[in-house]
Amino acid sequence: MKKIIISAAVVLTLTTSIGRAAEEYNDISDLGPIDQPMLDKKDPCTIFMCMTEKLEGSESKECDPVRSYFFSIKKFGRHGFDPWKTLKKREEAMSNCPADISGILDKFGRMRG
Repeated sequence: MKKIIISAAVVLTLTTSIGRAAEEYNDISDLGPIDQPMLDKKDPCTIFMCMTEKLEGSESKECDPVRSYFFSIKKFGRHGFDPWKTLKKREEAMSNCPADISGILDKFGRMRG
């Protein structure tokens, strides 16, 4: 009999706690504006998506930080900007995306930006 009462008390406590937690998470007002998607500018596939857009001639506003990040990847040698090392560094930044990045790197990989 004691085990049943203790079990019922545990179940009641858990369901009450879960109910309170659900009520707390139903308030989405603290999430901020929903119309602004969160893009990870260092994600290789996000870089691919935004740079493909630029390659095709269309540029969306939400990709601005991603493109800025891509063009901020630069390498300098003893004589200044080094296009070859910059290409390699940008290739490294995009290498974990399984897409074909060659077109983007051919056009924008050596660019000083």
